[in-house]
Amino acid sequence: MERSGKLSKDEVLTKIEAVQVFSAIKKANPNIKQDIQKLKDELINGLSRHDRKSGTWFANVYKKVLDNRGKSITLESLEAAYETKDKDLIARKLIAHYCNYGISVGAVLGSAGGILGIFTAPYATFEELTCLAYFQICLLYDLSVLYGRPIDKANNLEVYRALKIIFGFKEEELKDKRMRVIEEKLLRDESQKFLYGLLKNLGAAIVRRSVKNLVSKMIPVVGTFVALIVCTSEDYKAVRIVAKRSLNFYNSFNFFGA
Repeated sequence: MERSGKLSKDEVLTKIEAVQVFSAIKKANPNIKQDIQKLKDELINGLSRHDRKSGTWFANVYKKVLDNRGKSITLESLEAAYETKDKDLIARKLIAHYCNYGISVGAVLGSAGGILGIFTAPYATFEELTCLAYFQICLLYDLSVLYGRPIDKANNLEVYRALKIIFGFKEEELKDKRMRVIEEKLLRDESQKFLYGLLKNLGAAIVRRSVKNLVSKMIPVVGTFVALIVCTSEDYKAVRIVAKRSLNFYNSFNFFGA
């Protein structure tokens, strides 16, 4: 199963194209900035520094997605929303929908790191990372429903593997010496307590990995405009990669058409 999520040239927007798409998004939804800021506040407010480093934030984001999407998303609702029963067509439209949110997150929150460079970049990046993760997991949720394996009804092990894969953790991390114990505990623990502990570990790893991507935002002379054109295209790409990994994940278990 492919975890790299490498995209072809046709699947990637240039930085200028991403900015142009965001301009179109703003025209279609003049409140998009307020919507992103509101989501950010809902996800960030109340989090301590420990919550960010420990990965509690990621477990919270996962729970929020399930609370929000689980109430409204069914196969029937997706078919009605996109006026087709063609699952592959619905998948393409879902991916485009969430890619627009990725672009919007990059434009609204990612550019904040360019205002004061090193002083604002770490905090701004975490806000961007958290909102982006929310939309990435929303996309996973919608695709899981579309292909008959809703993650809120799947066993804990399937959920854990899906999240590890879509966020690009390496194959060997799924096959370490502890994996048999982890599998047994995940399958036995219906309360999801053990799963949430592992989700926290994933969140902590995602934050550590994101530190490597701070360089462009931590240079004060970069400024908000350059940060904006970088983040819009990069966050678009991040959503496309998650989409590709999600589809590969469900395809590998022969769930298409199930």
